[in-house]
Amino acid sequence: MCMEATPAGNHTNSPDYNLTGLIYDAVLNASLWPQLLEKMASHLNMPPSINGVISGHSHDVLSDHFKRAVQIQQKISEQETLSDAFSRILNQLPIGIILVHRDASVVASNQLADDILKKTGHLLIQQGRLQINSTTHTKELHKLIRKSFFSEQAEPITISIGQAGEETSIWVTASGSHHADLHHADLHNTDLHNTDLHNTGMLAAVFIHSPHLQHKIPLAAFAAKYQLSRAETQLAETLLSDCHTLNNAAEHLGVSKHTVRAQIKSIFSKTGCSSQVELIKKILTSPSTLIYAQRKSDRLTEYKKYRDGDDRCMRLYDGRKLAWKEFGNHEGKPVIVFHSLTGTHPDYSLAKAMGIRLIVPERPGSYGSDPLPDRSFMDWPGDVKQLLNHLALDTVSIVSFSAGTPYALACAAKIPEHIDNMVLVNCMAPIRSLQDLDGMLPLNRTAMSLAYQSPTLFIDFMRVFLDDLKQDSASYFRNISEHQPSNDIAILADQSVQEHFMRSFQTAAKENFQQLCEEISLCASNWPIELSHYNKPVSIWHGTADPLVPLPMGQRIAEQLRKPVTHFIEGEGNYLIFNYWQAILTELVSHH
Repeated sequence: MCMEATPAGNHTNSPDYNLTGLIYDAVLNASLWPQLLEKMASHLNMPPSINGVISGHSHDVLSDHFKRAVQIQQKISEQETLSDAFSRILNQLPIGIILVHRDASVVASNQLADDILKKTGHLLIQQGRLQINSTTHTKELHKLIRKSFFSEQAEPITISIGQAGEETSIWVTASGSHHADLHHADLHNTDLHNTDLHNTGMLAAVFIHSPHLQHKIPLAAFAAKYQLSRAETQLAETLLSDCHTLNNAAEHLGVSKHTVRAQIKSIFSKTGCSSQVELIKKILTSPSTLIYAQRKSDRLTEYKKYRDGDDRCMRLYDGRKLAWKEFGNHEGKPVIVFHSLTGTHPDYSLAKAMGIRLIVPERPGSYGSDPLPDRSFMDWPGDVKQLLNHLALDTVSIVSFSAGTPYALACAAKIPEHIDNMVLVNCMAPIRSLQDLDGMLPLNRTAMSLAYQSPTLFIDFMRVFLDDLKQDSASYFRNISEHQPSNDIAILADQSVQEHFMRSFQTAAKENFQQLCEEISLCASNWPIELSHYNKPVSIWHGTADPLVPLPMGQRIAEQLRKPVTHFIEGEGNYLIFNYWQAILTELVSHH
């Protein structure tokens, strides 16, 4: 075997080696992210080669390690996501479920099953194995679980534990097999211990029903699907919740046994079931049963009058959907808001008291708006103009915040006839070189540097960052707060601000990841927007201590505009808009 020679010296102390190790460590330990970001920022600030690009060898090595680390993180994240989704699904089911291995060791259970175990005492988990409160029943349960893994056919029979009227009912099934229930004859006549069981990776599901704890199951959608009569629906509801036999159901409903038998026969015919157990299973696993409550809620909101913050949408000429929200006075002065990257914003309800109509459109691919492939900032004015036509508005004022700046400037350049005036808050500027990122927080500088120089590596970086942010958001807020002015620290400590920030990034990570990366990449480019012909009133508000969008960016934008009014607020940071929101709106209204 031929091996490449290694240069003399201890390579394990080299900056590249230490950074590589830290990349893998941070993937598995979110608390190391601040240290990783600081070292990456230092690495990216190393003297570049020709044309300002990082050394090719160093760049390639860093990119390869990031890709491998991302693959590890993706596998971990996929398993966590699958586990979370699985838990949510189990908890939505209106019956207790415990998933077990063939030795009855418990893998997972839903909340209703946990509640039944605590309330009834009929079942328990000891040394990790599911048991019943009698030795005989426990042995039968364990044999049943093992049998369920290979049973091809089994007549559905339910065991009842407890006193009459308080029975806890149990049945078991394994994936790929039919129902297998506690049937004494079958269990005692089968030698399961010496049987070669197949599909050992499968799990068995133990279904539990108790009259002590049960969810009310809405059957309206199920009944409509199978065209059940009102009386038949009532019988099905009774069998699900109050009674387990037809005789008890007849007594509960105040009808004859003959009537109940006729009704159950009709139900079987309409639903294609042949037994009561099969009917109950069909009801419990029917999508119409599980999603009925959500569908009912949707119908209630479909025809309601719009309120502040309600989602609205329209179809653009090219077929894309444009989403937006509105706040304030519908008859007031119209102001369009181009929000920041995360959509974090001040109190929009202030607009109503000031007689302002705030309109907040969502950019392509974000929060309900359809994506636009290969878009640029200059595509945005066309969408805005169609929105104004849809709302029957000739002109509007514009207020932009941080990453919303280039969208506002694009409108100023392309549709100035529709703009009364503009306010740009903590405005971003085009990135001409890495020096334009001076003064940024390490995280922002690292992300913007990667987006500017290496889009592929940037996407890997964002994927890892978002995964770790999901796991440990508290560390993120602690880290960025260390570099913020006091006013911003107070705002970031607000739980509602943190929750909005996290929701925005979680939505982006889950639904709009590519669009989020595209948005940052657009901001990290040298976007050419010609502003020399724009002559409408414009003002710039910028904090002198902003560590996310440094003051020199705002000053550069001011230089490109004709006689802008500038408010460079001493000591304020990136969240200046929260503290000066009323003053900003007042300035907009004053030009009306």
